[in-house]
Amino acid sequence: MTTTNQTADTIARVAPSLVRDTRAAHDNLLRQVQQRDAEPVYHYSIIKNVGHVQLAISTSYIPVDDETVHQTLGDGRGHILIASSVPHRRLARPVFDIVTRRSGQIKRRSGYRLWLAADGDSALLPDQPGRPVWRVVGTALVRAKATRLNETERREGFARADRMLRRVARDA
Repeated sequence: MTTTNQTADTIARVAPSLVRDTRAAHDNLLRQVQQRDAEPVYHYSIIKNVGHVQLAISTSYIPVDDETVHQTLGDGRGHILIASSVPHRRLARPVFDIVTRRSGQIKRRSGYRLWLAADGDSALLPDQPGRPVWRVVGTALVRAKATRLNETERREGFARADRMLRRVARDA
C-alpha cells in the first residue's frame, strides 16, 4: 500500500457506538418477538455517518437489505460500508460490503476485509486479489490503487485488523 489513511481509524472510532447500538436494536427485536401478541414487530438498521460514508452492521436478524440501502443513499451522495457480523460479544472475522451510488445506480460489492499494516496503513482489500481496493480518505470512501502484497503480507494485515476489530467489539 502506498499512503497511510483513515480507513482503520475511522472504523475503530465509529465501531464502539455502532456495535452497542446494533446490539441494543437486536435485543429490542428479540424482546418484541418474545412479547408479541398480534402487534407488528419492528426492526431497524443502525447507520452511523462519517462525512459521506455511512457505516452499518448487518446481522442475520437485522439485515442491511436493499431497501435500507436505497433509503440511505436516496440523496445520491455517499457510500455505505456494511460489516457482516453477529450481534453478540464476539465479532467473527468481519467481511465488509461496499455500496456505492453513481448516476442513479447502486452497486453492492461483497467480500472485502479490513487490512492493517504494521506501520498503520490500512485499506479494504477484496478477499481475492485483482478487484479494486477501497480506502477511507478524509470523510469519503474512495477506490485506490494497491501495491502488490505477497500472501504473507496479506495474511498478517488481515490478522492484525481482525484482532483490532475484535478488541473494539469486545470493549464496546
